[in-house]
Amino acid sequence: MEVSKTYEHNFFFLGDRKYVHASNLTYGLIEAVNSWSLGEIDRLVASYHFMLTEHGRYDLLDHCKSESLIQRGYCAFFNIQCQKNFYLVGLKGTGEAVADSIPYDENSLIASHKIFHDSKSAYLVYYHGKPILNILIALNKKLHLTVFPTDNYANWIVSKLDLEWNILRSIDKTTLLITVIGNIALLNTKSEVTLGDQKLGYIYFSRGALS
Repeated sequence: MEVSKTYEHNFFFLGDRKYVHASNLTYGLIEAVNSWSLGEIDRLVASYHFMLTEHGRYDLLDHCKSESLIQRGYCAFFNIQCQKNFYLVGLKGTGEAVADSIPYDENSLIASHKIFHDSKSAYLVYYHGKPILNILIALNKKLHLTVFPTDNYANWIVSKLDLEWNILRSIDKTTLLITVIGNIALLNTKSEVTLGDQKLGYIYFSRGALS
């Protein structure tokens, strides 16, 4: 494995969380890509494997398979496409603990949402410039808490994103629809995301069962 470039980023906690939110991990990745002058991201696949409580370092990796990154201490990794070029980026902690928190009203992001229980779908109107990742995660979380049982289970967390990121550059105001299309033992789910008549991609959630 070769690290061709690095980018260090200081994180903060959202609200009363004691871990860095997946949206912040991904927005930090976008900053890293910009700092490396790789070009605009067209497709973004993010995999989150364990929670980060430290500030982070993004490594642009060569000659490495994604499967080996967890063993090397990476809490998340990102497969990105910038035009015709493909890159692999790993994120690991720097050893310096995150100390700062900022207020975070997750419910206000999705205040106008609607849930359709029968189709396991959630809907709202999305405006360009709004924090799309925070909205996606919050809306999918609300959908899961509504349509799946919560007793004897841990909290739902996002485990993966697979998004056609270039679509967001042409969006002004449109409908955002999330629909659960896969469910394994009430522990792992796959949801399809559409913006207007375009498929943005997928968001995956997971949780543990409590004994």
